Amino acid sequence: MAALAIRRSAITTACVVTLCALTLRRLYRHLNTRRLSGKGSTSARFTDDRPTLMFGGAASLWCYYTGVYYYLYYKFDLTKVRTTGISMGVTTAFATVLKMTPRQKFQIGLHWAAMIWNRPLKCFFMHSDDWVETGMRITKSFDITDKDVQKFLGSNTVYAGVTDISVFPPQHVVLSDCTSLRESLFWTTLSMRIFPFYRYPGWFRRMIIVDGVFSAMFCEPPNLDEGKAIR
Repeated sequence: MAALAIRRSAITTACVVTLCALTLRRLYRHLNTRRLSGKGSTSARFTDDRPTLMFGGAASLWCYYTGVYYYLYYKFDLTKVRTTGISMGVTTAFATVLKMTPRQKFQIGLHWAAMIWNRPLKCFFMHSDDWVETGMRITKSFDITDKDVQKFLGSNTVYAGVTDISVFPPQHVVLSDCTSLRESLFWTTLSMRIFPFYRYPGWFRRMIIVDGVFSAMFCEPPNLDEGKAIR
């Protein structure tokens, strides 16, 4: 009985210490660093009047988003829009700004599906490299390079929504300013980190990251004009 009481006391103490550490970590980061923008960010000082296409989590419905993209690609001018994505929606957000053709977007989706079905565990316990390396191989065949991604730096054009669990309580974070093609593909994995599909959460910009849908249905960028937001 004494040993059981000591064990319970140790577990309770560990939980309290962990909770206090996470709370202090969040307070420290809030006071000493510029946090990435999230919904309701006070850093927004103006309204961006560009239309914003917001793609939510789609999971296995990636082919549905391919159909949506096909319609948008041939019916609208997508050169002056902002895009955001959560979970599988991140792939469509990047496809839009990188001006992939609908055929290219469908091709990369098929290659990702083939990668998953060729794994012994299929879609379970994936590593981010499984997804990223497949994406790198296919996008390079489309002649998409780091320069195509870097031209959006500082333009407030493309965003990905994730959930940061390194703070308490967990918070929604909007990622922006992607620096390379590989990083853009890594972003798509960050916003899909759900056990048991991925082995562990993502680590990026000092954050421990899981699927963005745990904290928001849509990724709302800074300076959003609600009248031009398309969800």
